[in-house]
Amino acid sequence: LNLAYGALIAVGGYTTYLMVQAGVDPIVSLPVAMAVTAVIGWFIQLIAIDHLLRGPASLSLTLTYGINLAMLGILLLIFSGDVRGIELPAYLRGSVIIGDAGITYARMVVMVIAVILTIGMWWFMDRTRLGMAIRATRLDTEAAQLVGIRVKSIYHLTAALSALMAGAT
Repeated sequence: LNLAYGALIAVGGYTTYLMVQAGVDPIVSLPVAMAVTAVIGWFIQLIAIDHLLRGPASLSLTLTYGINLAMLGILLLIFSGDVRGIELPAYLRGSVIIGDAGITYARMVVMVIAVILTIGMWWFMDRTRLGMAIRATRLDTEAAQLVGIRVKSIYHLTAALSALMAGAT
C-alpha cells in the first residue's frame, strides 16, 4: 500500500509547470511529467516498499505517508506555498456553450486525455501478457511465482504504472 500518490501528483504538476515556463506546450509536457512520476514511483517501491512486503500493511502505510510528507515538504521548500498557474496556449482558450452550460476547451482536452488513458490502461491490463501477469500476481502471488512470473518485477511495474497515472493528473 502506498500513500505517496498525493506528492506524486504534485511532482507531476510542478514538472508540467516548469516545462510550460520553459516554453513547452502543456500537452507535450504531460508525457514527461508522467515519466518523471513513474521513475519516482518505481524508486519508492525499490528502496522502501520492497523491504516491507512481508510485514503488516500498517508499516507500508506509515512509511509511504512519511515519504508523502517528506516529498511535499521538499516541494514546499523549492516552490514555496504560492499559488501557481500556467498560461494556456491559444488553442486551449475559449469554450463551447450548450444551452445555459459551457465547457472550456482546456477541460474538453483534459476529459479526452483522461478517457484515452483510462481505455489505454484497461487495454493494457486486459489484453497484454504483462497485464495478465499483474492480475495473476494480485490474485495469488504464490501461484504466479509457480508459473514463472517474477513477482518482484511485477510489483515494481505496478508501482511505476500507478505513479505514471498520478503524474497525468
